[in-house]
Amino acid sequence: MQNWRRTISGLYEWSVPLGAMAATACLRLELVARGSVPFNSDEAVVGLMARHILMGSRPVFFYGQAYLGSLDAWLVAGAFRLFGESVLALRGVQALLYLVFMLFAWLFAREMFSDRFQAGLVAWLLALPAVFVTTYTTASLGGYGELMALSMISLWLSDRIVCSGWHDRWAAWLVLGLSGGLAFWVSGLSVVFLLPVGLVILLRLRPVPYHWLALCMGSFLAGSSPWWLYNLQNGWAALHALSGEQYGDSSLWLRLAGLLLLGLPTLADIRFPWQAQLAPLAISIIGIVLFSSLSLAAGTLILRWLKSGKGDAIKPGVMLVLLQVLVFLLVFLLSRFGVDATGRYLLPLYFPFTLLLAWTIATLWRLRAVWGVALFIVAMALHGLQTWRAATSPDGLTTQFDPVTRFDNRFDAELIDFLEEQRESRGYTHYWVTFRLAFLSQERLIFAPNLPYKFNLDLSPRDNRLPIYSDLVNSSPRTAYLLTENPFLEERLVQGLSELRISYRVKVIGPYRIYYQLSQAVRPWQLGLGPKP
Repeated sequence: MQNWRRTISGLYEWSVPLGAMAATACLRLELVARGSVPFNSDEAVVGLMARHILMGSRPVFFYGQAYLGSLDAWLVAGAFRLFGESVLALRGVQALLYLVFMLFAWLFAREMFSDRFQAGLVAWLLALPAVFVTTYTTASLGGYGELMALSMISLWLSDRIVCSGWHDRWAAWLVLGLSGGLAFWVSGLSVVFLLPVGLVILLRLRPVPYHWLALCMGSFLAGSSPWWLYNLQNGWAALHALSGEQYGDSSLWLRLAGLLLLGLPTLADIRFPWQAQLAPLAISIIGIVLFSSLSLAAGTLILRWLKSGKGDAIKPGVMLVLLQVLVFLLVFLLSRFGVDATGRYLLPLYFPFTLLLAWTIATLWRLRAVWGVALFIVAMALHGLQTWRAATSPDGLTTQFDPVTRFDNRFDAELIDFLEEQRESRGYTHYWVTFRLAFLSQERLIFAPNLPYKFNLDLSPRDNRLPIYSDLVNSSPRTAYLLTENPFLEERLVQGLSELRISYRVKVIGPYRIYYQLSQAVRPWQLGLGPKP
């Protein structure tokens, strides 16, 4: 009878995270089916890399970015092998990674709180998270899903090793090092949790098992070996990329301002990561009240620890989370990651935010159940309402910051059919069309990203992620021009074609303007658009 009760209790306990995971899987499927998360070129690059892997390519880093590991593309390649090349298969990998993150987040919370109720709250709060989390864990940008899953595995394992008797289990040390190594290869942002994991193990595990640490370091090197091998052969290109040209002003004060004015409202879900303005006043007030209550709860906890003078009594799990927040703030304010406070670099903060919210709800519940229920409903309603607002907006849950690059996928199939019907398989366009068009057409249509997309007509060399595309188009005897809604670029193109006495035809399909059947091939530099290669 005792065994039956234990089995039933275990099944009930696991039903909570599994139910939350099923709910979030249904949410992601609905968002993808509705087309609420536009497919763009950043995501298409991952798909193209996966396609090339199946054709024999072996990329170590994201095309054009020698600091973002290609693990995402390798996982997507596996999905393509099983289910065929599609946006749905690509998105399926991201959904699976988020489910892994949720599972280990629940396991970690169960150990940290020693409370099934609070751990269950964490699972359900992550099932319907803030809009920026849903956005960057549905659309792939090359590794953030892997980073979240691997970080959570590492945090859970380190907590088990320090305080749950796993310090003498070789498999735990092996997997801890391997997951950390893979995360290090995927993104330099992994230091946000790798450093806390190392510090907590060294500070709280006594005696320090140096032989197991050696095993952990060995598996870390194995997991991160692509990073080391590539950099040893290419003059430490990843370090140059991370410390080289910045994407904006990198002053400390502007980074701090970005974190406070853009980052925190995004974390509190009162600002979409692609918009500068806040949500409507009523929603913003709810978010501000929720965030203020969490700040008060955090301050209460810190004061309690300081007054008790028992720093050593802090649980290793709590210390891991506190150190993660501290390291994140240092990395964000002192490195290039702080240049972008829009959303994706804030992902490491969301798990500590959720833990604090779950603790606050549980504390209020114990004081008076209706208060805890009310706070939980407010948090879920805020995230649900904001997700619905984003999903039904013209932009959808987009990763695009510049309005000129926000165009959905409704006309992509019609565009591909027209270009193939007109036999216009080579031409020029900009980055945000090139790679999604190449992926969706299985690279039958190659349009080089040699045109600017910004209204000021600035062209960044970083957009040319696959130089072979430009080589193919530049050597083609026939070219077309594919523009999106940019009147300044269109004016320059029409004027240049007129000066060169080039005849052409124009076709408009949704946001696309196709200049085709040119009387002769014309290169962008002949129109004053960019330098001659």
